[in-house]
Amino acid sequence: MNREAQKDSSGLSDDVIEADERNYDKGSFTAEAVNEERFRDFYTDAAEDSKEEQSIEGAAEGKTGKKKKTIFAILGLAVAALVVVLFAFNSGPRMESLEVAYDGDTAAGTVLDQSNKGIKVVGLDQEGEKHEITDWTIEKPQTLEMDSSATVTINYKDLSRKLTVDCSTSELVGISAAYNGDAEAGVVLDSENAGFEVTASYKNGEEEVVSGWTIETPQTLAADSTAAVVIDYEGKQCSLDVICTTISIEKIKAEYSGSTKAGVEIGEGSSDVTVTAVYKNGETQAVTGWTVDEPVTLEAGKTSKLKIHYGDHECTLKIECTDMSEKQYKAKCKTYSYEEIARDPDDYKGKKAKFSGTVLQALESDDSRQVDIRLAIDGDYDQVIYVVYYKPEGSSRILEDDTITVYGELAGLYSYTSTMNKPITLPIIYALYAD
Repeated sequence: MNREAQKDSSGLSDDVIEADERNYDKGSFTAEAVNEERFRDFYTDAAEDSKEEQSIEGAAEGKTGKKKKTIFAILGLAVAALVVVLFAFNSGPRMESLEVAYDGDTAAGTVLDQSNKGIKVVGLDQEGEKHEITDWTIEKPQTLEMDSSATVTINYKDLSRKLTVDCSTSELVGISAAYNGDAEAGVVLDSENAGFEVTASYKNGEEEVVSGWTIETPQTLAADSTAAVVIDYEGKQCSLDVICTTISIEKIKAEYSGSTKAGVEIGEGSSDVTVTAVYKNGETQAVTGWTVDEPVTLEAGKTSKLKIHYGDHECTLKIECTDMSEKQYKAKCKTYSYEEIARDPDDYKGKKAKFSGTVLQALESDDSRQVDIRLAIDGDYDQVIYVVYYKPEGSSRILEDDTITVYGELAGLYSYTSTMNKPITLPIIYALYAD
């Protein structure tokens, strides 16, 4: 409908009609733009029509024409109001600004365009409320490139907003490697060995552990050596030295910590024998599983030899019996004067000594093996010592007035009460042998 027709049918002024046209073109046609003048004119016309109807009685035709004009004006105003309401309902609230975010793929080659679902657009209306926008456009789509950013402009009606996305793909500048796997002799260092960890370094400063690397020339670890491997990943290489943890044994040695008494048997698996492997790098380690040629039994006055084997190595363990032979024991016993051992008895405790003299008294125990003897040195009754002697089973008895020589260890002083109730203190010796 043109302006003249609208004016004729609605009775609106030119200013109101022009305002309606501007608001309609902008997509925000509101009743407020026309409300005041439309309804003012409507009521003014209605009042004038009423006056004319009251003052002009008998003019039937004029009265009828005026009523028709009023009806048309009311109908025009109603139609206009209905259009305003429908347009406002269909067009939704007007957006004042846009918010744009991106949560999509950032790898090189990704296209930032209207089909990219990672772009999220939200509009804010006059009340600050947010509304999801889906019919936005991008003027110039961009493709993400390695080590760079791309910026696109998001448009919605008369609003626009820029979006910048950094490409996550960066240029590989180098690799490094570490080895945390088995390093014993015989292990193969190749692309299948899970002990390798290869790290890629990128131009943007980031690093990541990668797979798909290869080793051109596999190596096998050997004892006492280091293997060098070259690792390749996407055109970048690095070398890594892996030290074999297997060290060759240079020799073995053994120690004995058990009893050295005569009669002790020592053989394979004895807990008192410690076998130690000495490696070429100087390290040592106690080992098990060793064997012996044959077990040994310690003999008094002798040194036994135990031959031990471990792998390809062997050693000989020498064990000296601390029990001396009778001959050795007697040879170690010294002669001391009575005055020395009686004056300073503590100085001679534990010393091996021998004394000869006459038996003044010999008292046997119930089993007849222990004999307590009072011995007068060289027959001198003023130089008496107390002797405790365990005689061998089946040996002859010792009687009073026998002349004997005893061999044993001094033990200080011994005190007892005589049959005449007199306290007596004498030097004491525990004899191992008696002739």
